Amino acid sequence: MNRNRERLEGLVAVDLNVDGSVLDGKRAGRYESLRTIRRAPSIQCDATLRNRQLESNTAKARKQASAYVEQSKRVAAFRKEYDKTRSEKSRRDDMTRLSSDLRAARDLLDRTAGMELSVPYLRSRLADTVEQAEPFDGADDADHRRVSALADTLEDLMNQVRENAGL
Repeated sequence: MNRNRERLEGLVAVDLNVDGSVLDGKRAGRYESLRTIRRAPSIQCDATLRNRQLESNTAKARKQASAYVEQSKRVAAFRKEYDKTRSEKSRRDDMTRLSSDLRAARDLLDRTAGMELSVPYLRSRLADTVEQAEPFDGADDADHRRVSALADTLEDLMNQVRENAGL
């Protein structure tokens, strides 16, 4: 029973260390209930006890040990569900970021169309990156890492163009 409780405490400490902003109302409630670990019952195993009492205490210990095992399984399932939800949220956030960066990059290219930049190839690099990123805009099956990298590159290039254009 104590080993199962220690394993559960370890799982709760590691697997339930999560970002609360990803949890909705239902999951937040489940999260709080899973974090709560019932106290182990005090069970005496003195030689002075009768067999029936010892058997009753053994049954209590087994029941609590199996409850700890079941809670450990629920914690593991919750963590798996949380990881999936967090991944989906991160992907949606990156897709939104890419869309807004593409709009801003197109606008910046239009505003700097006739300007003379101190580093002339920056506009062409930005235009090429916009062209590379356009197929990923709104694509449901886009690679999350690729979308994030493209958004980072667009933001960096836009900052460089703004700086060179004096904007």
